[in-house]
Amino acid sequence: MPHQDQAPKKVPTKSKQKIAYLTIDDGPTKYLTEIVAALKKRKRKSHFFSRW
Repeated sequence: MPHQDQAPKKVPTKSKQKIAYLTIDDGPTKYLTEIVAALKKRKRKSHFFSRW
């Protein structure tokens, strides 16, 4: 089984656009609402995971 911190496997797509995966270790802190607002404004998909 792959380790949790490994990069995701390449997924074939029909699009020629490049894909970037970004990880942010926020904590959460006071910046979380700003991060979420920026993603929402730009209509970007996001996933949040908790270790607690």
